[in-house]
Amino acid sequence: MHISKVLSGMNITPKITHYDGYLFRSKLEAKWAVFFNTLKIPYEYEPEAFFCSDGSQYTPDFHLPKSYLRHIDGQGFCLEIKALYHNEPKTYLDRIASALECRRLVLLCGDPFDVINEVSLPSNLQLSPEWDSDMLPMYCECCEVLKIDYHCRKNHKCPLCGSVIHSDRAHKAALIARQYKFTFHK
Repeated sequence: MHISKVLSGMNITPKITHYDGYLFRSKLEAKWAVFFNTLKIPYEYEPEAFFCSDGSQYTPDFHLPKSYLRHIDGQGFCLEIKALYHNEPKTYLDRIASALECRRLVLLCGDPFDVINEVSLPSNLQLSPEWDSDMLPMYCECCEVLKIDYHCRKNHKCPLCGSVIHSDRAHKAALIARQYKFTFHK
């Protein structure tokens, strides 16, 4: 049986997790904050709520104000984080994307180690503006900038300095995030 079917039948309750002055709604979100902090990537956790086309509200998990999405300027983007084998219906993804029609929104699945090591590539989507799947975070060690781009198995270049991105530090940061010992809210 495929693991996503096993997990979808389980009732897994997220653990509210203390880290960096925040109460994260889950350990998974806190792992992403560790990843960002290790690489010195500025982030905002649940920065603001937006209205969806159906009138409901949506709050993205993260806003990365100084990071790059594909080749677009460094105006930042929002991240939605889901479990590695999430089973969100397309209607949910369309709903949250409608809240950020004028902004950029990317869905990443799994912890940073899963994402950096391409375990979840097909599930990582650019939702707004709708563009593609197989999105992958990349980190320029020269400029210390994070870029998320379509992973097409070729060398990607830094949007600032133009050098080929090698993500050795990103791999180390992802491992640190995976192994981090958190304090949980009781």
